[in-house]
Amino acid sequence: MKSFKIISPLLFALIFTSLNISINAQNSESLVSPFKGSSTLGTHEARFSRLTLLVGPLDGKNPTTLEVEGALVSTIYERPDNVTPFEIFKSYEKILKEADFDILLACEEGKCNSKKNVKAIYGYPKKEIEDRKYNFTENKSSTQQWLVGWGNHYISAKKKTADKTYYVMIIVSNEKNLYSVDVLEVEGMEEGTVELA
Repeated sequence: MKSFKIISPLLFALIFTSLNISINAQNSESLVSPFKGSSTLGTHEARFSRLTLLVGPLDGKNPTTLEVEGALVSTIYERPDNVTPFEIFKSYEKILKEADFDILLACEEGKCNSKKNVKAIYGYPKKEIEDRKYNFTENKSSTQQWLVGWGNHYISAKKKTADKTYYVMIIVSNEKNLYSVDVLEVEGMEEGTVELA
């Protein structure tokens, strides 16, 4: 009877662990986690999409951009009240560098013109983020506009592994405690989905 009591908790732990692994494997988890204490407001997922990245310099009317295609996960978060946009920016910049990402652009408020360029590419007139369909947890009709209209901190980064290439984009807004994390895994579009009669 004692051996059953010892095995039973071990068996339970093994079953629980295997359930967690299968659940996590089926979820489309983002490569980059949110800042601790943040709330998820909405997520947009696309199995094949385009992501435009600002790569600098940002001093002219037409900033240098890079367009990449693949599977995209974009999440908008609300940061904790006691956390500044600068802390979000520096935390992501640090962790991306430590994970051997190549930083394509790290644009800190006041040191480059991210607000104007973020708004032009992701808001009006191009509306790359404004036109996305996020599954917001509650009615957040103007969240995307608040995010891209006041995006004063910006990071774009790239990481290539043996078999995959990832791009990450972080936009940190000075309004409504908003920031977003976009992760794109480069891959081709699925073939054979359309046929001619």
